[in-house]
Amino acid sequence: MRVRALGRGIGLRLLRRETHPPDLHAGGSFGGRRYPSQSSGTIVSPLARRRLPSASPHGIHQRIFVRNHSRGGCQALNGGGNRSSALTVRSLLSESAGLRLVLLAGEAGLGRRIGVNRVQKPGLALAGFVRQVQPDRIQILGATELSYLASLSPQEARHGIETFMAIEPACIIVTKGLDVPVQLFEAAERLGVPLLRTPLRSSAAIQAIHAFNERELAPSASIHGVLMDVLGIGVLLIGKSGVGKSEAALELVMRGYRLVADDVVEVRRTSNNILVGWSAELIKHHMEVRGVGIINIKDMFGVAAVRDEKKIELVVELVRWEEAETADR
Repeated sequence: MRVRALGRGIGLRLLRRETHPPDLHAGGSFGGRRYPSQSSGTIVSPLARRRLPSASPHGIHQRIFVRNHSRGGCQALNGGGNRSSALTVRSLLSESAGLRLVLLAGEAGLGRRIGVNRVQKPGLALAGFVRQVQPDRIQILGATELSYLASLSPQEARHGIETFMAIEPACIIVTKGLDVPVQLFEAAERLGVPLLRTPLRSSAAIQAIHAFNERELAPSASIHGVLMDVLGIGVLLIGKSGVGKSEAALELVMRGYRLVADDVVEVRRTSNNILVGWSAELIKHHMEVRGVGIINIKDMFGVAAVRDEKKIELVVELVRWEEAETADR
């Protein structure tokens, strides 16, 4: 058996196979169907022809190619272009964002795109210095900014707000549940800039926005395979359909390891070039075993046998014996 790890090498101690339960034998049958083992002609070969990104400060523009064995093609983890075009201000209102936002004004602008995973506090922009304010970004107004607006006359406050909004921010979020000046409310409604309010403090809101945007804007792809947590290491099993990925994963689950995803693995690349995999919601915690059908791993083996997501650290490709170029075992 030969394996190749992604990123930093990790030693993995290989244990001798234990006695199998009577209903699942190595190289035997399960539900009337033989599943692969070393004796049945399935081996592990090196991961070949995979192009992974090198470390780069501009990693989000790189591409990862993963061979799709079910269709014989490749899928690319692009630089988030398609995902970012679909991420709008409206998505921040979802429960998954964790911001508990309330829309105050500017409903017409909920379709505005969030261009980058950056959050700004306008600061001097409210005083007319807008050189460092970038468009299409989320702007945060906290107690400091609102206190400054309250210290101005109505005319000065209106002028500062309109100058700031001329930059066309993606949206404006008022934190700590603070009251919104009338001038800000009127300008947001007139210009179609979403004005939102959250009970969170500014620091907590910024942290939640960064986490949500990184998750939604990260390059992603769907891969045909099985993702397991083995001894704390995320192991991605790939190979052609019918080679025995699910059966091998079921054997690992029976030995106490944890299933992350079966058949379809959703993968995203975080900003620090880490690959994270999880299961599609429709088939989460389920596994399809040929000859048996679809089984619920969580119900059969308990909650300790599954997990929602895992960093991918090792990729193992299963290859039929007759298709292997070289084999030493």
